[in-house]
Amino acid sequence: MKLATTIRSAAAAAFLLSAVAFLPADIFGQTEAGGRPDSAPATVDSTVKRKVRTVSKHRAGKKTVPPKKTAADYEKAGDELFDKKDYDDALVAYQSAVRLNPRQLKSLYRIGWLHNEFGEYALALTALAKANAVDPNQAVVHLETGYANSRLKKNTEAIAAFNRAIAINPKMATAYYELGSLYNDLKRYSEAEAALRNAIANRPEYADAYEELGLSLRRLGRNAEAITAFNRSISLDPTSAASHMGLGDVYFYGNKDYKQAVAAYLNGLRYEPDNIVAAYNVGWGYNTLGNHTEALRWLGNVTKLKPDHVSAHLETGYANYKLKQTPASIAAYQSALRYQPSNVTAHTGLGDVYYDILKDYSLASGYYKKAVDIKADNLTTLYRLGYCYNDLKRYPEAITILERARQLKSDSQPVMVELAYAYKMSGRADPARQLLQTVIQTNPDNEVAHYYLGQIFIAAGNRSGAMAEYRELQRLKSQYAQRLLDMINR
Repeated sequence: MKLATTIRSAAAAAFLLSAVAFLPADIFGQTEAGGRPDSAPATVDSTVKRKVRTVSKHRAGKKTVPPKKTAADYEKAGDELFDKKDYDDALVAYQSAVRLNPRQLKSLYRIGWLHNEFGEYALALTALAKANAVDPNQAVVHLETGYANSRLKKNTEAIAAFNRAIAINPKMATAYYELGSLYNDLKRYSEAEAALRNAIANRPEYADAYEELGLSLRRLGRNAEAITAFNRSISLDPTSAASHMGLGDVYFYGNKDYKQAVAAYLNGLRYEPDNIVAAYNVGWGYNTLGNHTEALRWLGNVTKLKPDHVSAHLETGYANYKLKQTPASIAAYQSALRYQPSNVTAHTGLGDVYYDILKDYSLASGYYKKAVDIKADNLTTLYRLGYCYNDLKRYPEAITILERARQLKSDSQPVMVELAYAYKMSGRADPARQLLQTVIQTNPDNEVAHYYLGQIFIAAGNRSGAMAEYRELQRLKSQYAQRLLDMINR
């Protein structure tokens, strides 16, 4: 390898190590090579499905209810079946009661409850409206009405029904809980907090309410309180996957404490092993913590559950890149591109594999070029593409790309030095000299800048200028000092 290329490789390595410092705050790019975004995944709660009543499958009743003489008799039979959780036949019995007496209040209420249980919310509202007409002061009827409306996204009606239930029975913890949960869904987190604290005040051991409160507090940015709420929920119900996941979300998205986040998610995954968001966040967290082998295990689980999970393929590529498992890294990035051909991170990751591991700057430049064509806002990628072009002696293209990099960060010293090299090799000494002198003015200890500037002075016949740069390299105890002196004395 030519001497100049060796020096440029050292400069490139230094740039990689300090890439974060050179990235502007408003640029979404990589903090390091390996095709990985610098920010955490977009905030997607791992608690994809919170504590909502499980919908039972509604089958036709077996019609085992013997004929009765009165509505009360049918209602009693319905109650017995209801207590045995034979909901299909209980519904038949209650409907029989109502046919005999359309004002049979408990049967109307239970019909509404059962339709809610079966996920038949419109039918539930019909029955509950009839119950409410019989007696408008039954808190449980308003509670079920609110629940059915919330499932149908009739949020205004749901809030009114829950508040009516609370007005009738101010100690009804479930109504406060349902109201708080709905406010959380509507992103009205302060109102959710107030409702959920009332639920807990009326039922101090209410694990689900603590879980919902944790979500409200996290969304309000009160992470320490959210952690306390989730931990309280877990202490009351250690098997609650949602509470463990919620705790993981606080640590992951809120505190950026990935070690604690991974621990919490792993607890949750014991009870909800198919939670894709949590499994992906575990893989991402392990990558961030440097445990790439464990990252691969969890990311593999994600792609088994969802083969087209592009982000999981990207993280898999990154983990294999860090482990120097080149074929696996390339395969993972290519998998991401199969599902999303214009994914910038995948093209960048492939470029990084060829650049860092295989040192194939021709192939690297092809992938970097595709990334830049899609989105040219990543300083590291632009720098590396310029470096590849210089290595391939494609100096005009290097100049074009590196000038674009300077538009992102005009004072990036690695970019300026690489650009100066491209100008120098193109025979354009003046812009090269100006760039190098600017770098040296800012950082007098930049060895590569002194070395290149010395070469420019030699080419211009300026021996005194070249000797001045040689003395600077001596001061820095640079390995390039003797090399520059040899060039001066030729």
